[in-house]
Amino acid sequence: EVDLEGPMPVDALTTKGIAQLDVKKLVEAGLHTIQAILLWPKKDLLNVKGLSENKIDKIIEACQELV
Repeated sequence: EVDLEGPMPVDALTTKGIAQLDVKKLVEAGLHTIQAILLWPKKDLLNVKGLSENKIDKIIEACQELV
């Protein structure tokens, strides 16, 4: 169950088919909430080690569906 009050943790991405390993990479980059991911420019997200442009597009799409 996802808490809809306040910032949503990045772990919620797993409910949209994003791999736990990719979620871990986002957390390691300092992104702990869905809202933080949406605030980061795509060019900065592309600098997250281990995430391709295709994965970033899927993550952004999943974030938009969650908020």
